Amino acid sequence: MTHANEFQRNYWRSRQARVERQQQMDFQLDALASQLWTRSAISARWNCSTTGGSVDRDCTELAAYAAAAES
Repeated sequence: MTHANEFQRNYWRSRQARVERQQQMDFQLDALASQLWTRSAISARWNCSTTGGSVDRDCTELAAYAAAAES
């Protein structure tokens, strides 16, 4: 396999992982919307945080919100 093919395979694998994490977070936000804020407020926060932040950080924050909502 050439270097370019290896790079392309790794790129698409990592991109797919990011997409799957974002989809999982979307499902979690939908489930928590009624307990936390309105869906539009969550969407506004989501848009702000993902344009300049990392998905991993947002996953950590979302887990904290979920724990607070369940307690």
